[in-house]
Amino acid sequence: MEIISGISGVYDLLHLRKSCINLNTAKGGYNEEGWVARFLQDGFYVNQDKKSKVDIKNDNWNFQVKKSKKGQFQQVSRGTVDNLINDLPELEPIKDLLKERCEEKKEFKPELLDTLNKNKRQIIEHALLGHGEKPDILCVTEWGKKNNKREKITFYEMSDVIESLMQYDFKIRNSKTVIELGPSFTFQRKGGDGGRQSANDIQFKIVPSLLEVKDPVVIPLER
Repeated sequence: MEIISGISGVYDLLHLRKSCINLNTAKGGYNEEGWVARFLQDGFYVNQDKKSKVDIKNDNWNFQVKKSKKGQFQQVSRGTVDNLINDLPELEPIKDLLKERCEEKKEFKPELLDTLNKNKRQIIEHALLGHGEKPDILCVTEWGKKNNKREKITFYEMSDVIESLMQYDFKIRNSKTVIELGPSFTFQRKGGDGGRQSANDIQFKIVPSLLEVKDPVVIPLER
């Protein structure tokens, strides 16, 4: 919890200085990552490596930033089944079953579950951490559904997010088109994309407001 404690101290300092930018500046030309970096100050800047899951960073911490609303999902990873198997060769036994769903639009089959659950941690880490430089912190800016303003920022240690998901087992939803790991983590065929080949990608998503992580740092913002 050292990182989270440090973040809390940063915010105490920010509010004592009263030097934060207008918390309700919603569309002033800043993307969400840039806005969070400016809010945090403390040397944070937007990471220019677009292949990394690290969105902002300073000399000490790497953050992934997600803009969301209550109950709304956010994509955390997507790619072809072949690339997934290349990254996670442990999933080779279910490669054909994954391709049946993603490339042939068949239903997910129960035969997937044993391999998925045996390799649960690797799958979660693949989706949330990616390759190379990895995020230490998941930062979620939550926007109001009606007022279109940032209402709060929540910070989770990524290791805590991973452990919170590890308590669940993979299950196939009744639709047979989505596989879930608890209420907040799912994967499915991407779909959409105007029928382009990328519609056959496998897509991993989280619902940040449904994460079950103990003791996150929550910063209420002005409404």
